[in-house]
Amino acid sequence: MATASCSCKEVAPVDCTGQPGRSLFLLVSGGAPWDTFVVTATDAEGCWQHVVGKHDRPAGGHSFKPDEWMRHAKEALYDLVPCRQFTYETEFKNDGTLKLEWTATYDDSCTIVCACTLKAVSDTGAAIGSVLSHLCSSYRDLKGSLEKMAITSAHAKKQLSEAQAQCHAAVGFAQAREADLFTKFTLLLNTKKERMRELTQQVADAHAQVEQLQGQLQAAQANNDDSQRATTDEDEGMDSQGICEQEEDGDADEADGGGYAGPSGTAAGASSSGAAAAAAPTDDLADLGY
Repeated sequence: MATASCSCKEVAPVDCTGQPGRSLFLLVSGGAPWDTFVVTATDAEGCWQHVVGKHDRPAGGHSFKPDEWMRHAKEALYDLVPCRQFTYETEFKNDGTLKLEWTATYDDSCTIVCACTLKAVSDTGAAIGSVLSHLCSSYRDLKGSLEKMAITSAHAKKQLSEAQAQCHAAVGFAQAREADLFTKFTLLLNTKKERMRELTQQVADAHAQVEQLQGQLQAAQANNDDSQRATTDEDEGMDSQGICEQEEDGDADEADGGGYAGPSGTAAGASSSGAAAAAAPTDDLADLGY
């Protein structure tokens, strides 16, 4: 049978009178497909064995089903469940058999006591040699496992060191990047603030110019209004003076011609003046003897 796994324990037995005996070395070995496993006990003088299988009825009157019994026996004898506590006792019987008893204490303080009976082996030397062979095989497997674990641990430490170095490099890069971004952001912010101050000053200057232009415009409008009022007053004065002059001229004409100095009177005056002018040369010719 090929060895799949084994477990070794040292148990202090008691004899049939209840007196402690020499220590027993307990070897539990099994093979695939785990339908059975062998429990071997030896004190270097005698050897006892028992084959535990699915249909092996445990002592103690437990009503385990076959699969439940195998699972419980493996957990107890192979130490497969470290979260549970197992204690072991052995007792030599008068018939030469060895009783192996174990107590399983669960997390909820529930305890289960099971036992199996090991029978004496006639060929003690062969049985002890088998036990030693299993122990040596287990030692080699354990040593190989430790070497693999050491290699895996060294590889894991190397990966961890590389990962830490990468992490430190990433942290340094992130910090440098953060500092660079902070510097650039500060410069940009200061530039924008300066530009905002310039624009604010330009807006204030533009408002001042607008107010100044509005004041000048109002003053110009006021001067224009004054000029228009003065022009209007002057025109009204000139109109009044012209009317007065016309009235004075009319009075003078009435005094000279005795009539209305209208258009007709003017024409008549012109005719008389023309006739007088026409008659004047005739009188001059008469004076010359013509």
